[in-house]
Amino acid sequence: MAALLRPAAAPYVASLTNCTPQQLLDQELPINVHDLQQALLEEHQLVGDGQLNERCAHHLSAWLEQRLPPINESGTLANTFLDHVSADRTALRVDQVATALNLTVRSLQRLSLKYLGLSPLSVIRRDRLQEAALHLREHPQASLATLAADLGYTDQAHMSTDFRKVLGYSPSDYRSN
Repeated sequence: MAALLRPAAAPYVASLTNCTPQQLLDQELPINVHDLQQALLEEHQLVGDGQLNERCAHHLSAWLEQRLPPINESGTLANTFLDHVSADRTALRVDQVATALNLTVRSLQRLSLKYLGLSPLSVIRRDRLQEAALHLREHPQASLATLAADLGYTDQAHMSTDFRKVLGYSPSDYRSN
């Protein structure tokens, strides 16, 4: 079982693992949660495939709600930050995002590091690179130069360098796989 959690859950996950968000970045980390695993195994035995995902998601949500502390204001703001970056394709600079969230650049930097383990600029770039990867899968013949410009890069070379750093492939190699 795997779960993708919102940024506000980072302090709880960090306390479970004795790791900071920076240490958890890009890692797969097993967490021994026997009671949750047992409940999910029982669901597998009781329910047909049609409802299994929904029922397992319900169990995970209930399990987390029992254990997670209430989301505080900074956790909500971290979630809003990620939502804003994902929704606003024109948000390419940290100062733009900070202004939109009524924060100083330094406050946004601290928030981003605390909850995401990355600088705000890295969060923005990763989001744009995920968009690029999706675009390359859906449109393998697309121009890389046009895609780079659409994502706010000054040129294709900068996008390709970031793409390789984050995803481990060049855009050309990625779309050919």
